Amino acid sequence: MGKTLKVGITGGIGSGKTVVSDYLKSLGYPIVYADEVAKQVMKEDEEVKKKIVEAFGEEAYSGEEINKEYLAEKIFASKENVELINSIVHPPTIKRIKDLVYENAGETDFVFVESALIYESKFYHFFDHVILIVADEDIKIRRLLERGEGTVEEIKRKMASQWQDSAKQDKADFILTNNGTPEDLYGKIDFILHLMKRMH
Repeated sequence: MGKTLKVGITGGIGSGKTVVSDYLKSLGYPIVYADEVAKQVMKEDEEVKKKIVEAFGEEAYSGEEINKEYLAEKIFASKENVELINSIVHPPTIKRIKDLVYENAGETDFVFVESALIYESKFYHFFDHVILIVADEDIKIRRLLERGEGTVEEIKRKMASQWQDSAKQDKADFILTNNGTPEDLYGKIDFILHLMKRMH
């Protein structure tokens, strides 16, 4: 086996990215969760905190903690606000993700990065392969409602802030449809792992 391959896992909210990532983690592969890195950056990077407060107000933080409800309401109120928060948070987050990927490379065939915004943040060029997880909209909405991610209207607003699957499909190396059970998905992931190993 040669170098470690960098593989992105992406898809809209409710598509099942985390199910895929958690399964790969259970197989022993290192996973970098972009959401967790972004939260860390928003909590710990003083420059980022300053910019968020300037853009969205003091209420964006409650002490040291991110005021998630307030911030989500502000961000998803307009496309401009989504772009603004992304312009503040993405660059330092991507830098930290790359550092984590390189730290994990060498000892393993693959390092995976789970991120909803691989395409929106122009981050896809970094990866050797990108796996796109897709699912029907009604199934995604049902999953998000079950997870308590807000009302149907709030969920649709979040979905509208992300690229549609059709815009990502041309750029993805592998597309996994996740309309069934986690077990169905695991079989598809095993097949993709097999293909990537053969291609390597």
